[in-house]
Amino acid sequence: MRRLKPPEDNVIEFRPRDPDDAFIKSKPYGERADRCWHRRAIVDPHNRTVECEACKAALDPFDYLMGIVHEGDRLTRLYAAIKQMNAELEALSNEERKLKQRVHAWRKKQGAKDAE
Repeated sequence: MRRLKPPEDNVIEFRPRDPDDAFIKSKPYGERADRCWHRRAIVDPHNRTVECEACKAALDPFDYLMGIVHEGDRLTRLYAAIKQMNAELEALSNEERKLKQRVHAWRKKQGAKDAE
């Protein structure tokens, strides 16, 4: 019969000896990531520059404008999808209402037959 080793002998530890050598590094919860998405910008019309309000990085004005255009296109598509879903929901609600009326009429008819 084969004997199992105690749990501490079966465990292989994958921690690096030095935390700086780790393949995946994570920040503690609540700390900001190093990446900035440049959501808000400061436009300087005099110098014709665009700067991120959060990280103060200089942004390419054309790239920033294209980002706004792409976001607008995405929002337009989302709005169209919402409008279509609302129309489908309205059609389903109407169908449900009609089916409930038919069931009610059928039950009323069945009740009249049972009373005879």
